[in-house]
Amino acid sequence: MNEAMNTIFQFVGYLAALAAGAFVIAKILIRSALARNLASHKTRLWRQQQQEMNDHKRKVDALFRQATRIHERELDALSGAWGRLINAMSSAELTMEKSETSIDFDGISNDKLAELMDGQGFSDRSRKLLMASDDKRETYLELRRNRRVELAFAAVREFHEYVQKNSIFLGNDLKELFIAIDKMLMQAIAKTDWELGFELPAGWTNPFKQLVEELQPQLDELSGLIQKHIAQEKMV
Repeated sequence: MNEAMNTIFQFVGYLAALAAGAFVIAKILIRSALARNLASHKTRLWRQQQQEMNDHKRKVDALFRQATRIHERELDALSGAWGRLINAMSSAELTMEKSETSIDFDGISNDKLAELMDGQGFSDRSRKLLMASDDKRETYLELRRNRRVELAFAAVREFHEYVQKNSIFLGNDLKELFIAIDKMLMQAIAKTDWELGFELPAGWTNPFKQLVEELQPQLDELSGLIQKHIAQEKMV
C-alpha cells in the first residue's frame, strides 16, 4: 500500500514538474510573442511616421518650388514689362528726331540703294516709292521717318500685349501704373487712321510729342517703385 502511494505521489510530482516546466515555457513563448508583436508594432509605427514625414516634406518642397516659381515669375514679368516700356518710349522719342542722312543719292546705284533699304527693314512699297521718286533724298528721309513711327507703334503694341498678359504677376501698385501708362500710349497711337504697313499721310501730326512730356512723371514714379519692389523681393 505504501509503495502504491509512493508511486502515486511520484507521478503527481512528475506531473507538477511537467506543469511547472510547461508554464515556464508558455511564459517564455508568450513573452517572446509579445516582444515580437511589440517590435512589429514599433516597426509599423516607425514606418508610418517616416511615411508621414516624407509626405510632409514632399508637400513643403512642392510649396517651396511653387513659391519660388511665383517669385521668379514676378521678377520676370516686372523686368519684361519695364524693358518693353523703355523700348516703346525710346522708339517714340526717336520719331521726334530730325531725319538726316549722309547718303550720296547722286552717286549711289539703285541696287545699292535697294540693298540699303532692305537692311533697314523698309517694305517693298517704300522701296518702289523711293526708286520712282525724282527727289530721292527727301523721299528717303520721309520714308525713314515713317519707318521710325511704324517701329514705335509696334513697340507700343508689344508693351500693351505684354502688360495685358502678365499684369497678374505684377504688384498692385506697379500694375495700376503700368496699365495707366499703357492706356496713354494706346490712346496716342489711336489718334490717327494710319495703320502698320502703310505710309503716313502728308501733314500727319506726330502723336508722341506731347505724350513723352506727359509720361515723364509716371516713368519717374514707376522707376522708383520698381527699385523698391526689387529690393523687397531680394529680402524674401
